[in-house]
Order: sequence, then structure tokens, then C-alpha cells
Amino acid sequence: MDKKELESVKRVWRETRKKREEDLIHCQILLETTRAGKLLLKEKPFVVVAIDEPYFPQVYRMIRSHEKRKGTWTENCEKCFQAWMAQWFDIVA
Repeated sequence: MDKKELESVKRVWRETRKKREEDLIHCQILLETTRAGKLLLKEKPFVVVAIDEPYFPQVYRMIRSHEKRKGTWTENCEKCFQAWMAQWFDIVA
């Protein structure tokens, strides 16, 4: 390997390392700021239900009902709920 090729390999290595570091920082931010991330850090199991699953509306309504009883369902939660039901399922909740 000549000097030019070696420098090229070193450059690619530095770029790859920088990208990996950026990815790790992004992952750390997600772990610390998202609900799923916080559950992962606490090693708590959780369930993920994608919005395109046929049972999503029922699951979301159940969560909504429970959170309303607890008093943790916000106006923003309700706006998102209404928008997603209308957009994805053509349902007015």
C-alpha cells in the first residue's frame, strides 16, 4: 500500500468513526428523551403497536381511556388521537 492509499484509508476511517460517534450520540438522546428509551434504560418490557395494525384503534382507545382516568391525557394527546383516527382509519372518535 502506497502513501496515498494509506492516507485515503485513514480518511475513510476517520469519517466512519465520526459518523459512528454521531449515531451513538443520537441514540443516547433518544434513550434519554423518549418514553421507549426510558423504558429500555430501566430494563422494563413494553409493547409496540404500529399504527397500521388492525387492532391499533382498540389499543389506542384503551390507553386513552386509562390515561383519562389517571388525569394524564392532555389536550395535545387528544388532538393527536383525533388526527390519527381520522387520517389512518377514517374514524371520527
